[in-house]
Amino acid sequence: MTLYDAIRSSINIPAIKVTEVITPQVVAEYARKMGIKSPLVERLPLALGASEVTLLELTQAYSTFPNQGAWCWPIFVDRVEDRNGEVVRKFEPYLARAISPQTAYIMVDMLVGVTTRGTAARVGAAFK
Repeated sequence: MTLYDAIRSSINIPAIKVTEVITPQVVAEYARKMGIKSPLVERLPLALGASEVTLLELTQAYSTFPNQGAWCWPIFVDRVEDRNGEVVRKFEPYLARAISPQTAYIMVDMLVGVTTRGTAARVGAAFK
């Protein structure tokens, strides 16, 4: 079974086997590069999300994929305008390379596969 098929079908054993090969410490290192600051359990259950993280951290981490591998500090206000609509101050995102653009592309493709042909296909069809 390919990793693509495993993710699409929500089969967890391949994720654990990959984590076993590359080590939970490497998985935790990538999670930290992608914005996870909460303590992570550096054991095999990490592959299944066994550690607690905040919603903001999880959102930051997943946003790395569509950002072509760049981690982005969240910006809640992107600009300030005066009463005439003139931009007084613009805030630019802080980006840091977390994973390669190629890896990010593959992850996006795999996650889209979950919503088009996998376990979340019904949900994906509802939002088309």
